[in-house]
Amino acid sequence: MEASPESFLPINEPSETPAWVRRVVGLVAWCVRRPQKFFVAGLHAAGCIYVGFATVDTVQAAGLAHTRVCAFRAGLFYELTLLMFFVDFCAMLSTIGSPGLPNVLSGPSKPMLSLAHKRLREIPVNLVVAFLFQVVPVMVWFRRGLAEFSGAIVAIVIVSALHNAVNELSFAFWAPFNDAEQKCFTEQLVKGELTYDAAADGYRAINAARRSLAKGLHWGGTPYFALMMLVQAVTLYDYELRPWSSPALLVAFVLVAVTFIFFMSPWIGLHDWPDELVTAMMDAQQLAWTPSERTNFAALVGATKVKICLLDFEMTSGFRTALPLVFFGWWLYMTELRQFHGFQGFSFDFPQCYNATPSHEHHEL
Repeated sequence: MEASPESFLPINEPSETPAWVRRVVGLVAWCVRRPQKFFVAGLHAAGCIYVGFATVDTVQAAGLAHTRVCAFRAGLFYELTLLMFFVDFCAMLSTIGSPGLPNVLSGPSKPMLSLAHKRLREIPVNLVVAFLFQVVPVMVWFRRGLAEFSGAIVAIVIVSALHNAVNELSFAFWAPFNDAEQKCFTEQLVKGELTYDAAADGYRAINAARRSLAKGLHWGGTPYFALMMLVQAVTLYDYELRPWSSPALLVAFVLVAVTFIFFMSPWIGLHDWPDELVTAMMDAQQLAWTPSERTNFAALVGATKVKICLLDFEMTSGFRTALPLVFFGWWLYMTELRQFHGFQGFSFDFPQCYNATPSHEHHEL
């Protein structure tokens, strides 16, 4: 009989799952079914479009641009952020229920409901972090016209709550659930509770789940990550070279990176597990395996290791430092282009907006 990765999780839960968790899980499960999910996606899109129009109005009211076209260009980095937000939501809707991925929305087990409880409790923190790090810097940037943005703030909160509820039961659920399976398997192995054959079968089952996880990250995370990199490029470009530059844009550039790493935390380190498993197995004192069995198991793990990557970034513990270093390199490069090579921006980048944009001292808050 083929092992199931979930069989390594403890079945005894310290307490019953609160009723509200089951209700939220049931509501989200209903929302992501057809045809409801098309309505939910449309609601999300409507909220993002409304905030996008409000952004243009607010930029113009703040005096950062005299025409709506130039106001759209000045706020392009935030319009792209909204697009990134919507694409991420659609990616979650399309990957929920994919074969091999943990699905708490369909016949959830006790371990799944326990993790869902933990993930749903994170929503208030996520909303606060997202608002402070991704919305407040933009509000500071166009603070002179902030009255035009009041309705958009309400829309942001509503759409963000919907977004987070789906996220915590899909994309942010898969990685912690897989990580819990891996930790329990490693613990049982190190304690000598598994024979070689049982450990090999269990590893193959978990490895199959890791393949599904890697595929889910590729299809669900790549569009979001690519758009996030584009948002960062436009934000940095505007901060360094455009008349509507402000220190608030630099703050937004930094905080978007911090927010991304914060929300990707459940995935960071998953790539390292096979190596950690082999190290733990080799050092295990309670494991009554022969040297050849240990060597064969290490060879099995090495030959079948699944890479968990986001584009070319492996989701190792070093991801937390690698990504900030990339953005720091971008900032150094843009600063060098402007200060030492006289780069003033691309000629096709709405030149009519620079004469029509009110004159502000560069980087003035």
